[in-house]
Amino acid sequence: MLAFAIQEPELKDFMQHLFTHGTFCGFEVRGVIVQSFVNFEISESSSSWEEIRPYVRNFLSGRERPRAMKFVFARGEPDTLHPNAAALFINMTYEGGDDARMSITTATSQVQFQLDKTVDREWDAWVSDFFRQNGIETKEVQ
Repeated sequence: MLAFAIQEPELKDFMQHLFTHGTFCGFEVRGVIVQSFVNFEISESSSSWEEIRPYVRNFLSGRERPRAMKFVFARGEPDTLHPNAAALFINMTYEGGDDARMSITTATSQVQFQLDKTVDREWDAWVSDFFRQNGIETKEVQ
């Protein structure tokens, strides 16, 4: 599992990738929670971010910054990365306030349980490359 943190000034650029650019449009959305003056939630979805993004953007437009947000993205066809990969996730948690930040972690699920961490390592490497190729600056957290 990788853990990243994104803070200002990189956070603004990351939000552009998330809500304006098509950077994450190829991922499936497994869940979205936005806490603002009311809560907005999408759960147990298998739609793409490209399909759901306009609804989330519409909810956020014209409002003050949200207090918190959580996004769970999954890569489609995980077995193309590794034959034992059942699901590959990117979890993003935004915490608003004066010290706003986005925390990002990776997670995997295996078809058959194995102590071998190859699926985890390959997914972590893929996510790191994805962020780097898209110019997303992160700080790895231990």
